[in-house]
Formats: sequence, structure tokens, C-alpha cells
Amino acid sequence: MGNTTFTAAILVATSNAESIREAVLDSYRPDFLIGSAFNEVRLDDWGPNDKTYHEVFAREFNIGTAENHCKPMYVQPEQGAYDFTSCLRHFKKTIDAGMDFRGHTLVYHKGNGDWLQNGEFTAEELDKILFNTIFSVMRGIREVADNAVIQSWDVVNEAIFYDRKEKGFTYNDLGPWYPALPDYVHKAFTYAREADPDALLFYNDFHLERSADKRKKVIEMIEGMQEAGVPIDGIGIQYHVSVSHTQVTRESTANIIKTFGDMGLQVQITEIDVKLCVNEKECDPDDEQMLAIQARMYQDAFVACFYDNPHVCTAFVSWGFTDLYTRKIDGIGFAYPHYFDNDYVAKPAYDAVLYALQNPEEFGHSVVPSVLPSDAPSSYSTNVPSLHTSNSPSSHPSLVQSLLPPSILPSLAPSVTRLECTENSTDEFIW
Repeated sequence: MGNTTFTAAILVATSNAESIREAVLDSYRPDFLIGSAFNEVRLDDWGPNDKTYHEVFAREFNIGTAENHCKPMYVQPEQGAYDFTSCLRHFKKTIDAGMDFRGHTLVYHKGNGDWLQNGEFTAEELDKILFNTIFSVMRGIREVADNAVIQSWDVVNEAIFYDRKEKGFTYNDLGPWYPALPDYVHKAFTYAREADPDALLFYNDFHLERSADKRKKVIEMIEGMQEAGVPIDGIGIQYHVSVSHTQVTRESTANIIKTFGDMGLQVQITEIDVKLCVNEKECDPDDEQMLAIQARMYQDAFVACFYDNPHVCTAFVSWGFTDLYTRKIDGIGFAYPHYFDNDYVAKPAYDAVLYALQNPEEFGHSVVPSVLPSDAPSSYSTNVPSLHTSNSPSSHPSLVQSLLPPSILPSLAPSVTRLECTENSTDEFIW
């Protein structure tokens, strides 16, 4: 934060803002949503009494996502028996902190109660379960919370996967929904719109930032929804990457966001984390070179969203914010993927995002009055300030990359393996 500098000789101007949340308020897009997933068991009034976790979360972000406790297995552990206790704890925490809340997730091929995950149901029975679950959860949580508005819901999560037998991307058949109820995605969004007309409805998935084949299949699915008149407001790009994914850049991300925006969709980056290492043996949380690359990747993603697609990309949400609580990723116990280290000290990744917020001119942008363009997604809020720019992302490389010593990036070749996500990539994460 204030008076902090990048490692690896990356200089950052002194910050006047006390947090990235405050920096957003001072920016040309004060309604922009910047947030993180969080877990109630780490909050100060329940669980291990980590008050710092709560303080940093409330200080830094204006939107929160329940990490796990709004998933089906928690809100409906037994058929017809709903328990919103944990989900509501998360929702209430965001409300108390003056934050918005993303609901995650209504329909998932995993994360279900055993009764659903391993049950045997007809298509008609599944349709009824789908309807009852969506209506009960979306309406029930709002009613218990005095009709407070949930900003958005991930209605369906990760419906597309790579089928090893078919050697291509198709609908995920690892859960209860497909192929037993082949049009479950259409039905889920239709029911969700009826259940809560105020919530934005998102489809959420991983690897969209780096797999052209998966992205093509998701686009095909959404185009089919739109042609059928199925309501969908936006798409969530999870953005789980590592420092080895060197093909993921500001330009590539900006173009992907624009592609979805051209379909009339709002885009949110919903679960970003950037792994600092590829395997546990070589994982050094103090490696300045890797920290600098991690910072560049965070900044590239943020700038592609915030500056390059101001009428389309409305949120930038990380999947956690401190390395103290890091989920296992690909068998790696500690991948150090977040803004803050184990002691809640801001890392270069945090500084990179803060700098981008406070220095739009560094990224080829200047603040000018503008009205919402006619081609903006219909779901986009008209009260969000907009920016008109003719600059392309490629014309303005990332500040972090441009300030790295020239010797650093070329030296990555022998030390970091470049990972491509192709049609043969099958890695799926659990979160």
C-alpha cells in the first residue's frame, strides 16, 4: 500500500489510497466491483478468530463471494431440507461491510449433497429438483436477509469439460445433470430469472482465458441460449493461471472479453489467482523474478478488464487474497497465488493493481466524459461511468512488464515451462 515498491526493480509511485477499494472510488469507474472469495470460518466472530483476515477483506474489497458455503451441498444437504445458515453468514458480512455479494453457485456438476450427486432420478424428477432448488435458494436467502439484493449469481458453474473419449469439449457428464436432463442449462437460467428478476445471471467457467477450444464450445452454448430466448446476463471468466502461462497477456485477455461483450454479455473476472510455481519443490515465495511475473499477470488481467473493456467488464474478483489460506492446486500445497503473503503484507501483485488504478495515463487512457455506447451489453448498468478510447491494448504494454529489467523476461525460458491449454488439456481444479 502507501510507500510500497515492487520487488525485482519494479518501481511503483507512492499511493495516496489506503486500499484498492478506496482507489476504485477515486477512479473514473467508482462503481466498478473489485473483490475476493472469502470463508466465514476465518472471520473474527466465528472460527479461528482471525481478525486480520476480516479487517483486510473489508478494507480492500467492495464485493465478496462465498468460497464454498453457498454451494448446493451446504444449502441443501438433504433433499428438500434447506439450510442457509452458512451462506447467510457470508452474505451478512458483505452487507455489514458495505459490500455487494456474488452468489456462487446454484447448479454444479459437483459440490452437491450425496443424495443428489449419487442419486438416481428421471429427467422429470431432476427438472423438479432443479426448479425447487433454484427458487428455494434464490428467494429463500433474500427473504431471510430482509429482501437484500444479491448482485449476481453464478447460475451454472463449469458445464463444459474435455471429454477424453470424444477428444473434444462437450457438456460435463460427471454430475447428476447431464445427460439425464440435457437442457438443464437452459432450464436453470430460465428458472433463475423467474426466481429473482433483480439478480444478474452468469455462466461461470475456467480456462476461458487460455483455451480457444473450450471458449469456442462455451460461445456455442451461449449462442444457443440466446437464440432460444434463454435469459443470460453475463459470463464469468475464472482466470486460474500460473506464472508459466506466458501466452495469457493483456492483449489476449482484452480480446476475449471483447468477444463476449460483442455477444451482448457482461463479463466479470470471477476467481483470479496466479500460482507462483509449477511444482512444490521449486516454489519459493520470495523469488523476486516470479513475484514480478505474477504481478504483471495480475495487472494485465485487471487492465484488460478495467481500461480496455470499460463498457463490458464490470468486476475483478480474486479467489482468495492471502497466501496464509491457499487451497491445494494441482497437488501443490502452497502456490502463493494471492495479493498478500502469509503475514498479510502486500505483494507486488497488489501494488501492480493499485498502480494501474491510480495511473490510467500509463495504460494509454485518459478520463473523458462519455455516455454509455449503444453497443454496450444490455445488462450493463447505465450509472457506471464510461470511457472512450481508441487505443488498442497492444499499443500500451503492461507497466510491470515495461519496468522489468530487460534481462529478466528472456531468462524465463530455461526456468519456467510454458504451459499451453489445448484440446488435450484435462486439468480441472476443485474450488
